[in-house]
Amino acid sequence: MTKTMTGSALSTAVKVVLLLAITCDAWRCGSPPASIDLVAALPTAERRALAPPDAAIHATVVSRDRADQPALVTDAPARVIFPVNMPARARFRTAVSLQSSAGTGVTIRMGIADGRSYEELLRLSLDPPAAGADPWRTIDVDLGAYSGWQWSLFYRPSRITWKLVLNADATPGGSVVWLRPTIDMLR
Repeated sequence: MTKTMTGSALSTAVKVVLLLAITCDAWRCGSPPASIDLVAALPTAERRALAPPDAAIHATVVSRDRADQPALVTDAPARVIFPVNMPARARFRTAVSLQSSAGTGVTIRMGIADGRSYEELLRLSLDPPAAGADPWRTIDVDLGAYSGWQWSLFYRPSRITWKLVLNADATPGGSVVWLRPTIDMLR
């Protein structure tokens, strides 16, 4: 003997399944990691530069505050495009510095693209630091509009592979060190 669900029981079961699906999406079931290390992701990035890309854009280790830290070096003009799936409440964090022996000024830009549009999120001019000044500039950019769950039927940033673009524009030139660039989940 088999039992069948009545219309109201079936309706309730469908509502429960939909609620679980929405909750799973909101809580980011199967979500990307809480932090993306962009130095480690460099091999998967698209690199463009006036000089050969392997020489103009590379990973290195930089000593800051008596600790060795991974860094990304870009010789202007250069562009690095990282494909990323953003963690919820994402933030881009790094510190940048114009390399002391390699130039007189660089403008850095950071933006995000989705294949149809590009939005510039940061533009900063880096000049050689004054004697005795800290050469590092801290950068912290909110990427919340491009990450996590949003109240929309159509806009699902958690399902988009974004292109995070880091540029170093020659103004007139030099090398930029991006210290431990990451995309972190704000807790």
